[in-house]
Amino acid sequence: MKSNSKLNHAHLLSLLGYCKEGGERILVYVFMAHASLHNDLHGKNKALKEKLDWVKRVTIAVQAAREIEYLHGYMKKKRESNYYKIEI
Repeated sequence: MKSNSKLNHAHLLSLLGYCKEGGERILVYVFMAHASLHNDLHGKNKALKEKLDWVKRVTIAVQAAREIEYLHGYMKKKRESNYYKIEI
């Protein structure tokens, strides 16, 4: 298993490493118990669903959009820095 995680963000799970063997690829992330946004929004836990009013749902959506923007910016910088590397 190789580790290659330089990406750090408060709302993203840390990638511990990855494994590539034959045709199979596995990503290994930090374990986060009970961490399913889909279940929180649509699951059977009625008390939790009631806590997630529309203001909180919109806040979650905005945070998710910011995280995606962060990832795109990170990948763009990574591509740009790799573009100019010249190996002799």
